[in-house]
Amino acid sequence: MQPLAESVATHPNYMATLEMIGKLSVKTISADKTLISDPLVSPILVCNCQHSMLGEGPTGVICLHTFRSNAEAVEICCKESFQFSSTCIWNESLEGIYQLAVAIDCPIFYCNCNNVSLSPISSDEIKLCFFDGFHYERLPINGKNKIIIFPIGAHISQKSDEPPIVSNSSIPFLIE
Repeated sequence: MQPLAESVATHPNYMATLEMIGKLSVKTISADKTLISDPLVSPILVCNCQHSMLGEGPTGVICLHTFRSNAEAVEICCKESFQFSSTCIWNESLEGIYQLAVAIDCPIFYCNCNNVSLSPISSDEIKLCFFDGFHYERLPINGKNKIIIFPIGAHISQKSDEPPIVSNSSIPFLIE
């Protein structure tokens, strides 16, 4: 994780969120303040707290939730009133990521990864590709395009000069 830029650290939403975190007494995780030089600040992870409780719009913090089943993950996400542009789900297996993609209203699903470039699947024509150790898939689900990304094999972050392996065919049972 990288320190937050001054523009985020001084933003009114972020300042209001810090105040709300203090009032709620929720568990947070952040870097030691002595390790980050002004005007930058540490990212803040807030544990098991609804994002909507921290303020309106982008708050500058990351909410972490623990869940024991896909149903519980869906329940947690459905309680949020904030519309997220992506969701990161860390799980021991991939078996439920497709169930979650159907149930949760979010366009991009990172499974066991984050901050992975979307450039290999940026074209609307690309439905499936494998690039730099990641599986990329674009699926029409409930009238919306959703992208699912996860590492494949024993993923070791390596850059490749090879073009991505691309398929324009969709998975038949998910076609609308």
